[in-house]
Amino acid sequence: MKGKYLALRLCVIGGVLISSSVFASDGTINFTGTVTETACTVSSSTVAVAFGTIASSSFSAAGDVAAPTQFAISLTDCPASVTSATVKFDGTADTTNSSLLALGSSSTAAGLGVAIYDNTGTLVPAATASSAYTLATGSNSLDFVARLMSTSATITAGTVATSTDFTIAYD
Repeated sequence: MKGKYLALRLCVIGGVLISSSVFASDGTINFTGTVTETACTVSSSTVAVAFGTIASSSFSAAGDVAAPTQFAISLTDCPASVTSATVKFDGTADTTNSSLLALGSSSTAAGLGVAIYDNTGTLVPAATASSAYTLATGSNSLDFVARLMSTSATITAGTVATSTDFTIAYD
């Protein structure tokens, strides 16, 4: 009888030891990248975008937009090895429409956010990289359009102010 239990114990222990090795696996992680001599120089690190005066009647439903205001990020000294760039606007996203930049705390207007569009007219959501801009050697202008967009059918008239940092990724 003792022999049966001993044999059973040895089988169980052997099964555990054999099955634990079944779960082991190996893998490979490959790291790649490119090191460039330099990237472009951002010659317009601070850009002012003035919307001017806009009638509150321009916004009668959520998603209504004001006239476009163009702005650009200027790059200089781009080497030939850097052929494209994307831009990400890292400002605070609006709580109603997360694609928009939220108005800053000094704003007295409400129910609005700032929409940014790339050079093809495509909305660049907050904290999301734009489509790639093709870069030439030397100077480049990354052109954008900003528009106030209503986030509700009812807005509060007042001042509008906000800011955003931006990050440029080169390829």
